[in-house]
Amino acid sequence: MIYRSLNAAIQEIRLITLDPAPFVTVKVTDPASQQKSAPTDPVQCRLEHVSLDSSKLLQAFKETPPDKSSSQVDWDDCHKPAAYGDVPQWRYSWGDYVALSYAWGDPTRKRNIVLNGHQTAVGANLEAALRVLRCKQPIRAGYKIWIDALCINQQDLVERGQHLNRMQKIYKQAHDVVIWLGDEEDDSNKAMDLIRTLSSFFRAGQASVLGTALRQQPDLLGRGSWRALSVLLDRPYWDRLWVLQEIALGGYQSPILCGHQAVRWEELYSAIYYFGAHNFDVMFSLIDQERKDAGLPAAGLKRNKLIHLNEEQLVQTQQRKSQLMCMLDLGRKSLATDPRDKVYGLLGLMEASVSDQIIPDYTLPLSKVFTAFTKAMIVASMSYLFHKAQTPSHL
Repeated sequence: MIYRSLNAAIQEIRLITLDPAPFVTVKVTDPASQQKSAPTDPVQCRLEHVSLDSSKLLQAFKETPPDKSSSQVDWDDCHKPAAYGDVPQWRYSWGDYVALSYAWGDPTRKRNIVLNGHQTAVGANLEAALRVLRCKQPIRAGYKIWIDALCINQQDLVERGQHLNRMQKIYKQAHDVVIWLGDEEDDSNKAMDLIRTLSSFFRAGQASVLGTALRQQPDLLGRGSWRALSVLLDRPYWDRLWVLQEIALGGYQSPILCGHQAVRWEELYSAIYYFGAHNFDVMFSLIDQERKDAGLPAAGLKRNKLIHLNEEQLVQTQQRKSQLMCMLDLGRKSLATDPRDKVYGLLGLMEASVSDQIIPDYTLPLSKVFTAFTKAMIVASMSYLFHKAQTPSHL
């Protein structure tokens, strides 16, 4: 794959345009077999250059800043036909885009796609995501996709470093940050259904009612559903460092895809946190029992991580004060292929007083990366304290 240089002056980035999956007419008598009937031909796509410069915004969005939440798109159904005249409201003269958040997975597991007419090996998990996404209505309607593995020249350390300072804008300006958890497996459909159910009961003000019913009838929502939910939140995606920044910048409407099913971040958070707050005892007793029955060790639901990520979404919309130390702690416990990313992977969540001092450079020794970050934190803190000391107090 030969990459053409990006024009930084016009905030140029690369995006993937996926060819839609061909329609397949199959008589399905068992809904569970629907995924098996999906097309198996190679995923085909094109890599294009576009500009995120404000001059490329359409006039309506030049007057009003782009608002991702005002025009939700439907990620739920595969091959869902668009309504007549249902054309997306593009924000840019070249169209619009979403950003993909996913785990790279085992680097030895590769699958081929066709990129710009050439066979290209990508990670198996990414190929699976592209195979599902090409069926989804937003992609069929023309949304492009930003994918780090393809849209950054990963062999160019300089370009990789330059992109780190642009990640915040890329994810924050994406129409959606699409979270890909992986293929359907381990009863993940049951888990996604349970998330929708718990969320809907909470939104209807009936969380306590459902909790009471579950205490009396533990299998009310389907045996194995609670185990499936815990296994879904045990997937490698949630341990990856980069997802902290990607989820935080995506916002509460971010779609979460597992196989062909989709829920929104707000549904997952409502199910795990808000429903759980009303029914902590029954939720975790059911999870523990079903995991024990399946021969699995006890496990939580990554509840604390979800709480901090949700708080960080509010920080990014200026509804909360910075919680950088919490995010650094989460990052310390998360997995990264390159340890430099313990700093670089969180640049988009740092205040400008810190991030502006850090010039990402993957050629630097790890010690120098950590030293530069520590110095940036100290300088920013001293500047803040000096400014505060110079500001008259009003008691």
